[in-house]
Amino acid sequence: MILMPERLTAENGAKAALIGEFYETTPVQCHECHGNPDDREECEICDGAGELTQRVPVQWTTIKEIYKRAVELLGQPQSDAIGEAVAAERERNIGACRKIEAGYIGARMGDCATASHRCAEAIQSAAK
Repeated sequence: MILMPERLTAENGAKAALIGEFYETTPVQCHECHGNPDDREECEICDGAGELTQRVPVQWTTIKEIYKRAVELLGQPQSDAIGEAVAAERERNIGACRKIEAGYIGARMGDCATASHRCAEAIQSAAK
């Protein structure tokens, strides 16, 4: 689970990171023969197809709309996401402590649980 911004903006660095990264291809009429059947057979630009494929960048407003919709459909409130992150961190630490306990004499589960609790508190305070 990762936390991401609710919106893409220039201020949060998204515009600089994403603009110009996505493209669409679209067919356009050949600018040399204009798709004219009499001229296109000999056209060296389109090799007789009458059209070319043009690569066009996806507009920034479209990228933002797609992201906004993804957030609406897939996003979680921050508190839910933090709760999941805390639970996963606790489970990860407890599992690691159990492995240590099984392999080494003297490891104490209480110490591991304390460490896990501290990690969870750190996650919660970082999210505030």
